[in-house]
Amino acid sequence: MTRILYQNTLASQIKSLDNISIGHYQRKRRDFWKMVWREEGNRYNRRNSPFFENSLKNYLLLINGLKGSEKSTLLELLKDHLDSTEFCSLDGMRQLVERTNSLNNDNKKAFDLLVAHLKDTFSRGKNGVVDSGLSEERIHILEEIAKEYGVKLHKFSLIAPYEVLYSRVQARDKSKGRTFYPDRFDYTFHAQQAKSFEDFSIIDSSKLSPQEIYEIVHSKITQV
Repeated sequence: MTRILYQNTLASQIKSLDNISIGHYQRKRRDFWKMVWREEGNRYNRRNSPFFENSLKNYLLLINGLKGSEKSTLLELLKDHLDSTEFCSLDGMRQLVERTNSLNNDNKKAFDLLVAHLKDTFSRGKNGVVDSGLSEERIHILEEIAKEYGVKLHKFSLIAPYEVLYSRVQARDKSKGRTFYPDRFDYTFHAQQAKSFEDFSIIDSSKLSPQEIYEIVHSKITQV
């Protein structure tokens, strides 16, 4: 594919020349391919250099999304392909703290634990992914941590129309033998709608496959 593109580029460069000599064409073609293969060689060497991985800036990836938004599927794909990356969630951290009678207090302790874990992750030169419990205040704290540790921040929000989310969650609960609660779904949906994710990259999961969503996110976080 690369060779075809370069050949088309070469053809377009010489197409406008009138009465071009064979010798001129051969010299132009030779010089063009020298440039092509030199650049391809440089790109290969950069990619296979032992220092290439270190040239990639560490990152913090924030992923927002309701149930049914394909967030879980995206996370599984990322876990399968990303190295040196710690995945954190408020739900997971909540399992590690001692429960009290106050949900707010439990969430605060869980988030504090998540923050401590992220700082340790970045101090060890690894990347971090946070996929739940995102509020405006918590996002601000995570942004400050990214600045403190000099890591690149990426923010994505997965969305889908109400009807799509509703049917996905309903079907998923049914397949797992769980009871689907419409009122609980509506409460969560409207609570999420009230949050502000203006500076997040928005991905409509009703228009893309999980693989396509993964490719968008992965290409962004692995850009040099």
